[in-house]
Amino acid sequence: MRTSTLPPPQAQWYLIDASGLSLGRLAARVAFVIRGKHHPSWTPHQSFHDHVVVVNAAAVRVGKSAEHSKVYKSHSGHVGRMKSFSVTVLLSTSPENLLKRGVQGMLPANRLRKDALRRLHVYSGSDHPHARNDFLPLPAV
Repeated sequence: MRTSTLPPPQAQWYLIDASGLSLGRLAARVAFVIRGKHHPSWTPHQSFHDHVVVVNAAAVRVGKSAEHSKVYKSHSGHVGRMKSFSVTVLLSTSPENLLKRGVQGMLPANRLRKDALRRLHVYSGSDHPHARNDFLPLPAV
């Protein structure tokens, strides 16, 4: 059986303004594009090299129930070293980290997750260092 030897598509850069968008819906759209599921030749074991730049992450909306109940936790592995962060604290201190954690939760826990998260660039303001790239609008899910 012979497989197709088509070259992988060229890396695309996508820009999205997060102001006024819901955190979960935005994270789902970004994860969809980072995995490459919008490409017609998508396969689960293949890594596409599309980059997503998210600006204005500080203006993302969080639902009322998530503000009160959603808690992110990290553990160092040592006894008593678990840290807990609420969504409101993360949104006020580091909105970039909040969005990255949201996208990380939408990605599958396999070897490609780390590679996909490297291609996500999140900035709390409107300026970013990737202005030299030609940006495309985020494809519809």
